[in-house]
Amino acid sequence: MDAHSRRQAALDAIAAVAAGTKAGDVETEIVDFKEEAGTVVAGGQRVVIGAQHEPAAQALAAEVACMAMSERGGAIVVGVNDKAAGAAAFVGTFLDLDWLRRRIYVLTQPHFSIDLIEELFERGKRLYLINVAPALGEIRSGGKLRARFGTD
Repeated sequence: MDAHSRRQAALDAIAAVAAGTKAGDVETEIVDFKEEAGTVVAGGQRVVIGAQHEPAAQALAAEVACMAMSERGGAIVVGVNDKAAGAAAFVGTFLDLDWLRRRIYVLTQPHFSIDLIEELFERGKRLYLINVAPALGEIRSGGKLRARFGTD
């Protein structure tokens, strides 16, 4: 599967969520919705994180490693609550995308490069799409080999 096909699958999934489908129900082997780590605190309250929030970068690097270890790669759409549908699913993002791209590279072993993190806006909320090509070798994050099985 090529980068264009992964991107289109992600855009189709975003459109389905915007139309009222629960985000978790449109996740597939190649499309995964995520929220930035640290944006939801005890009690479910949403908070703003800094543009260089390291825990969020570490969590996303692990997700990238998982996608990279799949046969076709995939698209990670960040800024979407997978338990919600419609406008309520789009919760937004805060990270600096150039910084995040560099952090993903540094936090993966061997270093895994993302071509571009694409900024999107849906229902007034900033999202971003990380298009992950399948890796040619094993990718680790946090010292652990990661893999994606189905939607997990």
